[in-house]
Amino acid sequence: MNSIFNFLGEKQYRVFLLLISILLGLLYLFLEFKGSLATKYTAYFFVAPFFLFLLFKLKNPIIIVAAPIFTLIFFENIIISRIPVSPYLRVGITLVFTLTAFASIIWHNPKRKLPGAFVVLLLLYFFFIGLSIINGNVEGLDLVPSNMSSFFTTYGEFLIFFLIGYKAFEEPEQIQDLLFILIVFAALSGIGHIFSMLTGTNLEMIRGEEMVQDERSLSEGHWRYGGFWGNVNNMSAFYVMIIPASILYINKDKRIYRKVIAAITIAILLISLLMGASRGGLLFLILNSLIVLFFIKLDVKKLIYGIIGTLLLVVVMNQVLDQFFIEYVDRAIEEMSRKGTDSPREKIWPAALEIIKDNPTGIGLSPYNFSRLLKFYANMSWVNPHNMYLEQLTQTGWGGFLAFMTFFIWIIALNLKAVKSKPPDSTELNLKFLFLIFSGFMLMSLTEPIFCNDYKINHIFGLCLGMSLFLSLKQLGRLDLKKF
Repeated sequence: MNSIFNFLGEKQYRVFLLLISILLGLLYLFLEFKGSLATKYTAYFFVAPFFLFLLFKLKNPIIIVAAPIFTLIFFENIIISRIPVSPYLRVGITLVFTLTAFASIIWHNPKRKLPGAFVVLLLLYFFFIGLSIINGNVEGLDLVPSNMSSFFTTYGEFLIFFLIGYKAFEEPEQIQDLLFILIVFAALSGIGHIFSMLTGTNLEMIRGEEMVQDERSLSEGHWRYGGFWGNVNNMSAFYVMIIPASILYINKDKRIYRKVIAAITIAILLISLLMGASRGGLLFLILNSLIVLFFIKLDVKKLIYGIIGTLLLVVVMNQVLDQFFIEYVDRAIEEMSRKGTDSPREKIWPAALEIIKDNPTGIGLSPYNFSRLLKFYANMSWVNPHNMYLEQLTQTGWGGFLAFMTFFIWIIALNLKAVKSKPPDSTELNLKFLFLIFSGFMLMSLTEPIFCNDYKINHIFGLCLGMSLFLSLKQLGRLDLKKF
């Protein structure tokens, strides 16, 4: 008996028993209201807190950062949709995991300061975003919820991912491991899309047929959509960023198993891209792949290996396509041939320029802000200008656009300067890999609004910007750390 009292006398055990009692009480109330554990709310209330606590306690930055990327690509609006907690904010699993990861990074890591010039640029950027939101609500308050929801989801979460990328890591090898994980995630994305094409099943159906938008039903003219990205053009943009970077990874990383996985990833993504019939994706993939040649020091041995590897990939892919995917590739080629070079962008872009000329401080962030004006200027019904640069101009005005482009180009300039400073192999690979991510993003931005169209691309883009800035400043000896 004394041992029991002694046990209860220890503070940590009393806290443990209290927590168990609270959990049992919550479980009882849950069963009273829901009647069963076989419901999605079980995961929300009982499974998710355990993983969030584990994520916060982890000190491995690779896992901490990979977790929200995984939920972003494979869970967000596929298995679990965002929950509207107010008219102005929708909370999803990615936001919860991201905030937890960010809190863990801030708690465990040294307080790394962001250079003052970048702080000023970000403040200017968000100032002009706020000004655009005000402009977007001048004619009426009906778009306030949509503008604010777009602000938090697109721009707010982009900033958090950027800060995570900048603050999470200590060593270049950690970033090299994360970039390899990103390649693996890309392979899984390609497999998901191929599965959707072969079966006609949209993976978003997991949440129920009523949750899937009509334009993603995979029926009739929407057969290209599916997989984990929802929008085939966003998916193609991701491929344009990842495939050339994977070619570089094969050339620079010394581990054979990683080279093999990267090569398999390239094959999977190429098949998926062909089946998706993205004209811009195929064009810009070729252009971004040519940029890789500037980062690879070719000698006779590498040239021979490259030619043999390319020929082997072509032969294998040709056999695989002929055996399993020929009808899907034929359908895609027919679709691209039918469309040719015709595009509604020929009318959207001039109208967008007129909108910008008349609204130099932005029109608001809601897609309805743009669609209303486009209807007036060009009698067309589109919710964005199908160009990231025009998208930034319309949504953030000239001030926001210049702040964003200065921020982006400055990071690229630091990246290239760090590459030229003859860094260690791991740092060099990371910087060049990230540059290819940026060049792919910039190219696809010419024909797609990939920053604000959904939100998956801009989150990964923000993370890569943060990692590139950290690596560049570290290599150049400009990293500023606060003391605890």
